[in-house]
Amino acid sequence: MPELDGLGLLAQVRKDPLLRSTPVVLISSEVCARKRGEAAALGAAGWLEKPLQLGPLLRAVELALSAGHAPTPLTSRGGRL
Repeated sequence: MPELDGLGLLAQVRKDPLLRSTPVVLISSEVCARKRGEAAALGAAGWLEKPLQLGPLLRAVELALSAGHAPTPLTSRGGRL
């Protein structure tokens, strides 16, 4: 992303009271243990590396949602996306 990378976006999401409980799975072309650690510290629900495959993506989403990270419906967030 030109102005904000995935970790920066995740940090902004975590600062927003309306979005902070939204599960985020990061997808990156970088294979970097330090960045994975930063993502975990920010509360990422998962980290996937490119090239992305559908199976691991579906598993990461299932895990994020089953771990109690289900997002609140948009209507309860004032309709914000």
